[in-house]
Parts: sequence; structure tokens; C-alpha cells
Amino acid sequence: MIVEATVEELSGASALPPDGIWVEVFGANAPMHDYHAPGFKQIVLGLRRARVRRVPFALVYRTTRSNYRHAVEMVQVAHALGARAVGFAPPEPACRVPAAQPELAAPFLERAFQAARVLGMPIATRDRAEPSSALDWLPEL
Repeated sequence: MIVEATVEELSGASALPPDGIWVEVFGANAPMHDYHAPGFKQIVLGLRRARVRRVPFALVYRTTRSNYRHAVEMVQVAHALGARAVGFAPPEPACRVPAAQPELAAPFLERAFQAARVLGMPIATRDRAEPSSALDWLPEL
């Protein structure tokens, strides 16, 4: 768990810029995230520790049929936590909540891209990135 991780463990967690990590989340708040998978509070505490220790991180939001409408809020939370980039991807097949239908999620993701532009935050989905260097932070997209 990130909360218990050392800086060395955090910095080796992924193939990002040498000292960076990325974290998967399912929502912008505890009820939304914990509906899909428990542990939002621990994730936030771990990210706060990472930020204090100057370990850069990115967030990958798993968009499901129950959370895609909150894409702008997700960008705002990622920015407030100090994320260097934010990404949106469908959940893994084992997730108990199905992925959002692309045609329904598209307008909400477009608004998320607009919010990220205003905040100066790199953002990406599997088929789009602004700027293209956002994908450096989001290796699985």
C-alpha cells in the first residue's frame, strides 16, 4: 500500500520518469472510489506523502458506467492533489462495474480535457493526449 511505502518503493513502482509513479483510482471522492474498490482515503494519504517527499505522480481514473459523469471533478481532484498528469481508461475486465459506453462518456471526457487545459495539466485517454508528452506519465494508455 502506498501509505506504508518508502520513497525507494514509490520511485520504483512504474516505468515513468525515473522517480515517478502512477496510481489507479475510480473516483474523485471516497464514496465514488470505494464503491468500485476500497481504499480511497489510504490512496490520498499516500499521495500526500509522495508529494511531501517530492515523488511525482499521475492518476489514471478508471471510467465506469457509474463514474464517467464526474470526469471534470476527477481532473480537479488530481490537480489539487498535485498530480503531474491525469488519464482516463476503462476498468480491467475483472472490475465488478462495467466500463462506460464510449458514446455516453465522450462529452464528459471532452469537458475534462477543457478543464485540464485551464489548469495546465497534461491529460490523456487511450486515443488522445494533450500534450502528447502526457503519455510519458501514463504508461498503460
